[in-house]
Amino acid sequence: MNMRIFTASLSLLFSSVICPTDSCLASSTDLKEQGRDFLFIRHGQTPWGPDDILKGPQDLKLNDTGRHQAEGAFWTVKKHKDIHSPIIVSSHLQRAFETATIFANKLDKVVPIEQVTGLQERYYGDYRKAPRENPYAYQPDDAETTENFRRRVQETLISILKKTPKDAGELIIVSHQKVFEFLAEWLSHQKLRLEQGGVCYFKFKDGQFSAEVYKSSSSSSESSSDSD
Repeated sequence: MNMRIFTASLSLLFSSVICPTDSCLASSTDLKEQGRDFLFIRHGQTPWGPDDILKGPQDLKLNDTGRHQAEGAFWTVKKHKDIHSPIIVSSHLQRAFETATIFANKLDKVVPIEQVTGLQERYYGDYRKAPRENPYAYQPDDAETTENFRRRVQETLISILKKTPKDAGELIIVSHQKVFEFLAEWLSHQKLRLEQGGVCYFKFKDGQFSAEVYKSSSSSSESSSDSD
């Protein structure tokens, strides 16, 4: 079986992330108390990006296109918002941290970047062990469950919001596609996607989040895999 077709199919299989009601209610009070606007940036492309491979937390660097997309994220933000006192929080994986670093270096000030393990991509397990006769029914033993993934992202975001009050500066989170998809659905009740190097603005008003995906300023954003 063609690995690119196989992994693309797996990406579709796991593409729908529905927020469990009990879990959302458990965090609703914290969200209303700590809610604030923030920008979400998806990292740029890696050497594996065009092949649509489920990379999960495998630690890959950006390729040239990905670095260009990271710069494009800066210009996208600059076109839409003024950034005066940025607070940048990134997944600790190289592709996200490198994107955050390129973004920060475009600013006219030195900005520290906090690396947060809880922002890493969801891990689907080692599919190299899948039986050839029925690979789609295989569930790797080391895969992160949907419930654990959702809980991790919820707890991580609330922790970040608690540490960055509304008047502390502009919060910028750099992370991964599945993290974004879950946040979009959990916070704004929308099923959204981001291209690599894409930017979404989460606005908090009257106790509710809304999400706006900014039109990209990058000319190299056409290659975008579902999960990385």
